Amino acid sequence: RHSVSGLRAALDEAQLRSIQNQRVMREAGERGQKLLSEEAALRQRLEECHCELRLGGAHAYADEDGENGLLARTASGSVASTSTASSPLLSRSSTSSSGSLAAGSLRRPRPALQAEKQHLLEQNLLLAEELEEQERDLASRSRRRREGPPEEGATAA
Repeated sequence: RHSVSGLRAALDEAQLRSIQNQRVMREAGERGQKLLSEEAALRQRLEECHCELRLGGAHAYADEDGENGLLARTASGSVASTSTASSPLLSRSSTSSSGSLAAGSLRRPRPALQAEKQHLLEQNLLLAEELEEQERDLASRSRRRREGPPEEGATAA
């Protein structure tokens, strides 16, 4: 009798420990899921901040050929990326939280930005030409100083 009741007590104790372990495992699983959700939210926010920093507040970015590194906001306002950047966060999450890019959300650079870019390029060319002209003038004056004053017969020519 003692051994049967001892076995029953040991069995009850083992079942109690099993139930406690299951509860602990369930709670750990819930905490793990919560941490994974928080991690996903933090990754999304980090990606948005990274995109905002890269874009300087603009809504979209494209490289010279208009393809690589194109970033945009979806209709829901979250940032989506078709970038193949070396950043693991940008390349890992290439769609919005809904799982797809919103139709028409990838915008080309705005015409005002294109016009400003063109204006700056033209201004740059003008400044480069002006600089070359100043360099030629300076070289000419320097050469004249080295050669000395022109002779009286050379001024008529």
